[in-house]
Parts: sequence; C-alpha cells; structure tokens
Amino acid sequence: MTNRIETMRPWQIVGNDRDRWCALVKTGKYYSPLCHPDFVSAVSGVRSDVEVLVAHDREGRMAFLPFHRRPFGLARPIGAVFSDYHGLLAEPGFSRKPEHLLRDAGLRSYPHFARFTDSAEETSLRGLRSESGQGKAPLEMFEQDHARKAKQLRRLRRKLEREHGKMTLTIGDPDPVAFDLVMGWKRRQLAASRRHDVLRPAWVTSLMVRLHREGQGEISGCLVTLRAGSTPIAAEFGPRWSGVFHPWIAAYDPAFAQYSPGHLLVMNLLGDMQRAGLDRYDLGHDDAPYKAMFANSELPLKAGTWRADGSSTRAVHKPGLAGKISRRFEQVRLAEVHMAGLLAGVANAARASLQGGE
Repeated sequence: MTNRIETMRPWQIVGNDRDRWCALVKTGKYYSPLCHPDFVSAVSGVRSDVEVLVAHDREGRMAFLPFHRRPFGLARPIGAVFSDYHGLLAEPGFSRKPEHLLRDAGLRSYPHFARFTDSAEETSLRGLRSESGQGKAPLEMFEQDHARKAKQLRRLRRKLEREHGKMTLTIGDPDPVAFDLVMGWKRRQLAASRRHDVLRPAWVTSLMVRLHREGQGEISGCLVTLRAGSTPIAAEFGPRWSGVFHPWIAAYDPAFAQYSPGHLLVMNLLGDMQRAGLDRYDLGHDDAPYKAMFANSELPLKAGTWRADGSSTRAVHKPGLAGKISRRFEQVRLAEVHMAGLLAGVANAARASLQGGE
C-alpha cells in the first residue's frame, strides 16, 4: 500500500472509513464526544470551514484530523475555543509524521493547546476526569479523599433545603428556560471578569442551541440543572455521547453563592452517574482548583504548534502582562470567525488586560 492523504468534508466520510473512526473513539484516550464524527458534523453545520484530514500509511493504518481551515494555511482544532481535547486520532502504530500530513493537505501550521499525547512527561498540561471503574464509585472516592469538603457541602445542602426547598438534580434537562439561564449567568460572569465573551459569536450560539434542542446523530447537548424547590440555581451544559458527559459551560445564580451551588451540583452529579448511564464525567483542563478535588483520573495533554516545514514548538507560558495579553488574544482568535468580531475582541482584550482583568 502507499501513503495516502485526503481532505474531506465530514459528510463525505462514510462506510468503512467512518466505521474505523468510530471504533477509534470507543475506548481509551479518544473516548470523548469531542472526538466523535457526529461532533465534527455538528460543528460543520454552523461553520463552513470544517474539514477532516484522512490519512493512510503504508501498512493501511488510518488517522483522522478534524480541523478548521483558516486563511494563510492555518489549521485550528475542531470546535475552536470549545475544543478541550483535540489532535490526530490515529490507529495504533500509525507511522506518518504530522508535518508530512500538513504539507500534503496544503496546510502550513496547526497550533494546538490541548493535544493528545502518550507521554505525561512531555507536558504539565492535563485533562481531569471522574470515572467509574476506578475501584470505588466517584462520589465515594471524593468523600474519602476530601472528607472535610464533603461534610461542608452536606451541611450547605441542608441549609439550602431548609431555606429554599428540596434540592433536585436533573441530568439531560430539556427545559429551554434553564438553558437560557445558564447561558445568561455565564455571559454575565465573563463580562464581570472582563474576559472575552466566547458565547457571543453566532456560530457558538447556533451550535449550543442545536445540540440542546435536537442533538447531532449520537451526540446530544446535555444540560444538568440543580434546583432548589422549582428554582434553577446552577447548571452545566456540554456534549454527551455514550457514557461520557463533557461540560463546556458551568455557572450558577449569584444570589445563591453562599450555598456553593456549583460544588453541590458536581457532588450530586458524581453520585448520580451510574443512574444516568455515565461512566465518565469530563472536567476538562486543570485550570481551576475544584476540578482536581472532584477528579479521580487524568489525561496528559500537550500545547504547541505543528508546522509543515518540520519544525515544532512547545507552548511557553509567558509571565505577567505579556502572558495575560497573549492568552486573551488567543481566546479571541479561536472564537471569532469574522473580522468585525475579531477586531472588537482584540480591542476589548487589550483594554481588559491593561486594566488588570484575568
């Protein structure tokens, strides 16, 4: 056999090729809705720049790289700012090098900020997860490892229920009102912290709404809502596939902040995973202290850039104001696809960085 590379639209990948892609993501590090071909199809329904690099090596092994083809030969990870995990989805033993794939696909570079890697030594970046099958149930492990925090949350739950009514958790909540609430809470939170509003672009809104209302093939938009009485007080939203839930958006009503509603939601979700048919709750990047507290496994990730000329760079965390500006601009570049939004986002990011926002 010969090395072969094609770039295709998601709907063009059918038959045996699609079956092999689906087989890749059923277990292991690729077991995530973000790696499934139906997720790529969902994104292609709201953005016209989605392509998939489909490669065969000389032994017939396959690899897939979903990406956004941007101007000047730049490839961006599929789902852009919401792509918590990404990279080359390769069958074991796939032998072709990334730079060869990019060159043959007419691409110059592929910046990645959370790429799959086989070596935890390559990077300090990691994804955090809570999984069943780790010896003990996820909630039991949390209560054992963080007994003081678990006790505090049980006390807050009792106080919440005394003052506002019985607490309930709905996994897979179809309520459009609750969906709108969590999006509103998150946008106000982003505004208050002077961070870029990644929920503002039209393609993001369309993707979120479509996934929640109707899903895409095997992928659904899962809303998890915590209520006190009949009042939603916290929620998470993100894609679900098979037994994996990967929330993108987590927010709560500030009026209930004294009860730690976000932590109450996560603790109760851990306890309800089996009932809901979940075997993995994906907390995403290790970018907030609470995530490590609730996680019981981790996934090594890598940040850097692949280049068609063969060079490769690792991401370097810049200190101080320079690092703050760099991170803000990257969020803008990932979220915005039109020049007007990009320019406005860059201007706002510069002002916010100089004023001391995170």
